[in-house]
Amino acid sequence: MASFLTGSGGAWAVSREKAPAPERVRVGIDAGLRWLAEKQIKEGPDAGSSESQRYQMAVVSFAGLAFLANGYSPGKGDYGAVIDRAMEFVKGSMTPDGHLGPRDRSMYAHAIASL
Repeated sequence: MASFLTGSGGAWAVSREKAPAPERVRVGIDAGLRWLAEKQIKEGPDAGSSESQRYQMAVVSFAGLAFLANGYSPGKGDYGAVIDRAMEFVKGSMTPDGHLGPRDRSMYAHAIASL
């Protein structure tokens, strides 16, 4: 998440030109990214999973990573605004001491958002 929060795309961002996938794989990935952009990453209280407030941070972080892993960058291209919204949600949810996600016994959301 460090590269996600800084907006750099980081070492995990893969250029689409350098990692070609078979057409049917690319079609499936693109359909999944469109679904995430339309359904999963939203602003405000609907951000992340509509099923559980507890895992919003993890869901938004995983969704953001899906875009980064497919060569998209914050603020650029087809999904730049989507990545920006995810980043703003994560940054806006961070506590002053740097904790991400709910304060319970589980570090699940914090660990995923830290990716």
